[in-house]
Amino acid sequence: MTLLLTKLGNNFGMGHYKRMEVLKNFLNSNGIEAEISTQKLQKLEKYQVAVIDCREVELDLINNLLSKNIRIISLDDTQTFKPSLISVMSLPYLALEGPNPNFEGLEYLILDPKLLELQISQEIDILITFGGEDPKGLTTITLKNFLPLLKNKNVCIYVGKLFKNQKELLEICTQNEVEIFESQNTNLHHLIAKSKYVITSFGITLYESISLGKRVLLINNSKYHHELYTISKLNKKGVYEIGYIDDEGKLCITQDIQQLISNEISTEKFEIDITSNLFRWKDIIERITELNIDFEMSKLINSKSIHRSTTETIFLIDKEKIKISIPKAHSS
Repeated sequence: MTLLLTKLGNNFGMGHYKRMEVLKNFLNSNGIEAEISTQKLQKLEKYQVAVIDCREVELDLINNLLSKNIRIISLDDTQTFKPSLISVMSLPYLALEGPNPNFEGLEYLILDPKLLELQISQEIDILITFGGEDPKGLTTITLKNFLPLLKNKNVCIYVGKLFKNQKELLEICTQNEVEIFESQNTNLHHLIAKSKYVITSFGITLYESISLGKRVLLINNSKYHHELYTISKLNKKGVYEIGYIDDEGKLCITQDIQQLISNEISTEKFEIDITSNLFRWKDIIERITELNIDFEMSKLINSKSIHRSTTETIFLIDKEKIKISIPKAHSS
């Protein structure tokens, strides 16, 4: 069985959980039993592989998984020196420390196949959404700073079930005749499909939006995510950052929203094969499950990866180098 380990709420939002849910449903329907956990784990012995989708997962938990001989795949962890067998970066790689990931690129991006079934239109001028929780309160920050610049635009808000500032948001929207949609009775993907512009932050909603051909304006919730955007070259695909929250919690405005909306800038088409990406993940999990390793994974506890490529991972522990060769893709 495959464990999909992630975090939900408590300032982590819902994006990580949403994409693990997509992966779980795909794996279960294609012959690999998988389940999601966001809690402290019991009965680890039933798992062969763990996909960790949260770079903040504690090293103690990773070592606990290794002690149970579980093979670890990390997703979008910039600190790739952690002792995981495979490191995959589906978002732009910000090389802070450690070796490169084993696999990186948008071909490993996990998106919901249901996006392929949507009818595209532009009924809504601007949709504002910052995920299911919006821990930094970016929805109200956006309305207070940018709504006066969006006169004569049909602006809508989407909030998820973990959203915390309902009262203040309702007051602002009522005063400005902005419609609020809630997750209990509205599907976010359908709203994105009906919108011309989407204002959000760096994350899954961004990629869902551009996969549907939408123009995206970003307000990033940290300097880290601002830097991710800077190196991503997403401006070529109709994605523009209009601001970010700095280390002191202040909004730094980076571009003129009125100019961006008034100018129809030509962009490259964003193309991603959602189904092929999911099969690529299935293949990685199968290859790691079948991998012949002549020692217990517990040997890697407290080790660090010092080299990664598509064919191998090398760990260093007590001055000893341990190399693990990665099997070729089944299709190759």
